Amino acid sequence: MALTKPTQELWHDLKQAADLLKWSGVDLFKVATKLSEYGSGRRFSGAHENCGEHSGG
Repeated sequence: MALTKPTQELWHDLKQAADLLKWSGVDLFKVATKLSEYGSGRRFSGAHENCGEHSGG
Protein backbone atom coordinates (compact mmCIF):
# COMPACT_ATOMS: atom_id res chain seq x y z
CA MET A 1 0.00 0.00 0.00
CA ALA A 2 1.46 3.31 -1.10
CA LEU A 3 1.79 6.23 1.27
CA THR A 4 -0.44 9.22 0.70
CA LYS A 5 1.21 12.49 -0.25
CA PRO A 6 0.71 14.10 3.20
CA THR A 7 2.17 10.99 4.84
CA GLN A 8 5.15 11.05 2.48
CA GLU A 9 5.74 14.72 3.26
CA LEU A 10 5.51 14.07 7.00
CA TRP A 11 7.96 11.16 6.71
CA HIS A 12 10.36 13.36 4.74
CA ASP A 13 10.09 16.19 7.29
CA LEU A 14 10.66 13.81 10.20
CA LYS A 15 13.68 12.29 8.45
CA GLN A 16 15.15 15.77 7.93
CA ALA A 17 14.58 16.63 11.60
CA ALA A 18 16.28 13.41 12.70
CA ASP A 19 19.26 14.12 10.44
CA LEU A 20 19.59 17.65 11.82
CA LEU A 21 19.51 16.33 15.38
CA LYS A 22 22.15 13.73 14.56
CA TRP A 23 24.54 16.28 13.04
CA SER A 24 23.89 18.70 15.90
CA GLY A 25 25.03 15.95 18.25
CA VAL A 26 28.17 15.46 16.17
CA ASP A 27 28.87 19.21 16.35
CA LEU A 28 28.34 19.22 20.12
CA PHE A 29 30.71 16.29 20.48
CA LYS A 30 33.40 18.17 18.53
CA VAL A 31 32.96 21.28 20.68
CA ALA A 32 33.10 19.24 23.89
CA THR A 33 36.28 17.56 22.66
CA LYS A 34 37.92 20.90 21.86
CA LEU A 35 36.91 22.35 25.21
CA SER A 36 38.35 19.32 26.94
CA GLU A 37 41.62 19.74 25.03
CA TYR A 38 41.84 23.42 26.04
CA GLY A 39 41.81 22.63 29.74
CA SER A 40 38.13 22.95 30.51
CA GLY A 41 37.83 19.19 30.60
CA ARG A 42 36.58 18.85 34.14
CA ARG A 43 33.74 21.27 33.57
CA PHE A 44 32.67 19.87 30.21
CA SER A 45 33.48 16.19 30.59
CA GLY A 46 29.83 15.42 31.34
CA ALA A 47 28.75 17.05 28.09
CA HIS A 48 31.39 15.07 26.23
CA GLU A 49 30.20 11.81 27.77
CA ASN A 50 26.56 12.61 27.00
CA CYS A 51 27.37 13.34 23.37
CA GLY A 52 29.24 10.04 23.10
CA GLU A 53 26.28 8.12 24.51
CA HIS A 54 23.82 9.63 22.07
CA SER A 55 26.02 9.43 19.00
CA GLY A 56 26.63 5.73 19.48
CA GLY A 57 30.30 6.30 20.33
